[in-house]
Amino acid sequence: YSEFWTFREKLIENWPCIYIPGLPPKKAIGNLEEEFILLRTRQLNHFLKEICTFDEFDNCKELIAFAGCDKNTKGALTNLQKEDFPVILKKYQRAFPEYRKEVMNLNN
Repeated sequence: YSEFWTFREKLIENWPCIYIPGLPPKKAIGNLEEEFILLRTRQLNHFLKEICTFDEFDNCKELIAFAGCDKNTKGALTNLQKEDFPVILKKYQRAFPEYRKEVMNLNN
């Protein structure tokens, strides 16, 4: 669960203003019961399915690190740094080219 939490926090941090679905709440007592584990598994799968519907997240470094595609770096997800504004702006311009055109038209 903590990896899902870190993944979501990194998405929120590096993709500001993009809707990131919530995670199911933590449960301190009874969290090892089979029924709870099955429910939590379904909820976390739903979270991942929602994330994967966003075209913007195709090949994003947060998803790659979370999925373990970067096997050379242990703790790749927790080691991701918060991006600065120019990096986020370039990423958004690539992810949303139609919006970029609208902004350019407003400036003319």
